[in-house]
Amino acid sequence: AKLNDVDAGIEIERFTSIATLVLSGLFEKGLIRGVDRDGEMHYDLSKVTEANDGAVNPDLIAPGLD
Repeated sequence: AKLNDVDAGIEIERFTSIATLVLSGLFEKGLIRGVDRDGEMHYDLSKVTEANDGAVNPDLIAPGLD
Protein backbone atom coordinates (compact mmCIF):
# COMPACT_ATOMS: atom_id res chain seq x y z
CA ALA A 1 0.00 0.00 0.00
CA LYS A 2 2.90 2.37 0.79
CA LEU A 3 4.42 1.72 -2.64
CA ASN A 4 1.10 2.55 -4.26
CA ASP A 5 1.21 5.93 -2.47
CA VAL A 6 4.59 6.59 -4.06
CA ASP A 7 3.78 5.20 -7.52
CA ALA A 8 0.17 4.46 -8.42
CA GLY A 9 1.38 2.42 -11.40
CA ILE A 10 2.72 -0.38 -9.21
CA GLU A 11 0.58 -3.50 -9.39
CA ILE A 12 0.33 -4.46 -5.71
CA GLU A 13 -0.61 -8.10 -6.33
CA ARG A 14 2.31 -8.61 -8.74
CA PHE A 15 4.75 -6.87 -6.41
CA THR A 16 3.54 -8.92 -3.45
CA SER A 17 4.01 -12.12 -5.45
CA ILE A 18 7.56 -11.17 -6.47
CA ALA A 19 8.48 -10.00 -2.96
CA THR A 20 7.18 -13.29 -1.52
CA LEU A 21 9.34 -15.28 -3.96
CA VAL A 22 12.45 -13.25 -3.15
CA LEU A 23 11.96 -13.30 0.62
CA SER A 24 11.13 -17.00 0.76
CA GLY A 25 14.20 -17.77 -1.37
CA LEU A 26 16.45 -15.77 0.95
CA PHE A 27 14.87 -17.48 3.95
CA GLU A 28 15.42 -20.94 2.47
CA LYS A 29 19.10 -20.09 1.90
CA GLY A 30 19.41 -18.96 5.52
CA LEU A 31 20.19 -15.37 4.58
CA ILE A 32 17.27 -13.83 6.49
CA ARG A 33 15.21 -14.92 9.47
CA GLY A 34 11.50 -15.58 9.40
CA VAL A 35 8.72 -16.90 11.59
CA ASP A 36 5.35 -18.37 10.69
CA ARG A 37 2.54 -16.54 12.51
CA ASP A 38 -0.89 -18.05 11.94
CA GLY A 39 0.07 -19.37 8.50
CA GLU A 40 1.69 -16.13 7.33
CA MET A 41 5.46 -15.67 7.15
CA HIS A 42 6.97 -12.62 8.79
CA TYR A 43 10.56 -11.94 7.77
CA ASP A 44 13.24 -10.20 9.81
CA LEU A 45 15.83 -8.64 7.56
CA SER A 46 18.39 -8.21 10.34
CA LYS A 47 20.14 -11.58 10.06
CA VAL A 48 23.22 -10.59 12.07
CA THR A 49 22.42 -11.04 15.75
CA GLU A 50 25.92 -10.90 17.23
CA ALA A 51 28.80 -8.55 16.52
CA ASN A 52 31.75 -9.99 14.62
CA ASP A 53 34.60 -10.37 17.09
CA GLY A 54 37.19 -11.10 14.43
CA ALA A 55 39.74 -8.78 12.92
CA VAL A 56 40.28 -7.81 9.31
CA ASN A 57 43.68 -8.18 7.72
CA PRO A 58 43.83 -5.35 5.15
CA ASP A 59 46.45 -7.27 3.14
CA LEU A 60 43.85 -9.94 2.37
CA ILE A 61 41.24 -7.53 1.02
CA ALA A 62 40.82 -7.79 -2.74
CA PRO A 63 42.28 -4.85 -4.68
CA GLY A 64 39.79 -2.09 -5.32
CA LEU A 65 37.55 -2.97 -2.37
CA ASP A 66 39.34 -0.84 0.17
